[in-house]
Amino acid sequence: MIQDMELAGLTPGTQKTYIRAVAALQAHYGLRPDRLTEKQVYSYVLWMRDERGVAKGMLQTQFHGLKFFYYRCLGYDWGLFTKKRVRLPRQKRLPLALPPEDCRQLIAAIDKPVYRLCCSTMYALGLRIAEGISFPVDAIDSKNMTVRIIGKRNQERILPLPESLLRQWRAFWKTHRHPRWLFPNRRGANHLCRKSFYNAFCSAREYAGFGPRVTPHCLRHGFATHLLESGLDIRTVQILMGHTNIRSTQIYTHLTEARRSDLQKHLHELFRSVLPGGLTDGK
Repeated sequence: MIQDMELAGLTPGTQKTYIRAVAALQAHYGLRPDRLTEKQVYSYVLWMRDERGVAKGMLQTQFHGLKFFYYRCLGYDWGLFTKKRVRLPRQKRLPLALPPEDCRQLIAAIDKPVYRLCCSTMYALGLRIAEGISFPVDAIDSKNMTVRIIGKRNQERILPLPESLLRQWRAFWKTHRHPRWLFPNRRGANHLCRKSFYNAFCSAREYAGFGPRVTPHCLRHGFATHLLESGLDIRTVQILMGHTNIRSTQIYTHLTEARRSDLQKHLHELFRSVLPGGLTDGK
């Protein structure tokens, strides 16, 4: 399965997710997954959706992982993966985007400079975790003040580089001078470990008093939301985020702080002369 995923060009993060999906199925039944029937896998998918109540995104990734294993690897032409339509959970959870001051507070609470600057980079550029911890030095174009990011599905995007971030990178790079990685691990053999980065983030989150819903990905959510609140058009935000479908970006337009304020003023003006007695400020 790993060889097939590498051949298909799936990212390491997607590969791990798909493997976990198959492992979870095996643990559920206590049987090797290649010995399960279509009916058993079908029942498992229904159990995840209707009884366990997994989120929409989780069910999607789990289902695609199982489909890759059975349909792509084993060649099982099951109707579950080729003909049937699986309804996703109806709930749609909005991303948690922290206000700018909370992002700054959270990043400042990170003790080690390498993890702190990595989080700052993720927030300033809207990066995913994998894109942040494995940031290559040669992705930086200081002449044109841009960075080149290779994201999911090997898609490339060019991002503008804030001058203040470039200054922090240069100062930090002088502390290790690694020829390849901007954020090398302690031994310098590779980039930062995802697990160690996450542990550092969770420690800072607890110290700063934030709840478990706050994850490193919230920095990316904050990046998109704050850009929209500042007036940047959604198409530009889509490009900066690396979204192939604009619907992935539109979720951030869900009544951002700026839009709520504009909406409140608009409703006030619209109905002030219609409702008996008018509308009072703040109500």
